[in-house]
Amino acid sequence: MTAFTEMERMTLEFHLTQKEVINSNMTFKHFMQKATMVENLRSKSAETGSLQHPQSELVCKHLEDLYTERKNAAAKNRLMKSLKKDSDITQEEIDREVALLESTMDTEPSLSPEERLSIQPLFNHFGVSVTVCPPTRRRLDPPNLYPTVKALIDGLTDACWWSDDDFTHLLYTSFRYGGLSGEKGVWKIVLDVVRVDDSELGDYITSPD
Repeated sequence: MTAFTEMERMTLEFHLTQKEVINSNMTFKHFMQKATMVENLRSKSAETGSLQHPQSELVCKHLEDLYTERKNAAAKNRLMKSLKKDSDITQEEIDREVALLESTMDTEPSLSPEERLSIQPLFNHFGVSVTVCPPTRRRLDPPNLYPTVKALIDGLTDACWWSDDDFTHLLYTSFRYGGLSGEKGVWKIVLDVVRVDDSELGDYITSPD
């Protein structure tokens, strides 16, 4: 197993077009519009984060397996929704159609179970400081970009930066304004991830009890 110490700090910078940024005040014509934007941000973050991981080769394979699992699950859900619209269809017919679909799916993982277990997270307890740099001087409330940041953090979860981003691991998230991005039509979002030492854990609640 590859051994390395937990990271003290890592910084990632994302350059996003206006169409990629999700603001908490935005409205969507259809819920799938937001879902697609979230998935695109998550994938971009995962791919960027995987290249920064010391076990990059294994993490990239892990992402391949993760995307395949999600693709297969989405295809199965679409089929089930379609089949259930037919009130006359029997459970036996549903099972047959699902089995047929599953027989066409790519289910061979890129990683062996041993390789998957050997991937080590970069952080156990950590905080994320977010710097928001917009392309214009329009009025801005940096925390309104939390939906964008959440998708980026989820992508780093996929990239094995940490085992989970729940309250027992991600202990705080802060936002600040960082000035103009300097790029026309492009937002700069900087995530500064900082390890929280065990000696500092008493300042946070890390257990549901």
